[in-house]
Amino acid sequence: MYEGMLAETVGFKGHNGDAIEGYLARPLGAGPYSGVIVIHHLPGWDEATKEMTRKLAYHGYAAFSHHLHHREGSPEEGYSMKKSRDSLRPGQKIGTIG
Repeated sequence: MYEGMLAETVGFKGHNGDAIEGYLARPLGAGPYSGVIVIHHLPGWDEATKEMTRKLAYHGYAAFSHHLHHREGSPEEGYSMKKSRDSLRPGQKIGTIG
């Protein structure tokens, strides 16, 4: 098994040209590789998500995780579901898909 990999934060354009970050990890050996999209857990895009992305690359996949909360910030910047709940109007609901 070839264990070398490339893992880095990359930028791409999202809806309305928004700059979004993603984390890409892939083996360095000759491909082709199957691809996996990693969806982060509720608190947000964090080191655990990046670790999982690297682990998939270690096992031979090209893996990518995008920052789903890019408009609200990251856990390091103070993003939390409590912050989102506190900004709700009375009667407004919050939901998730996934």
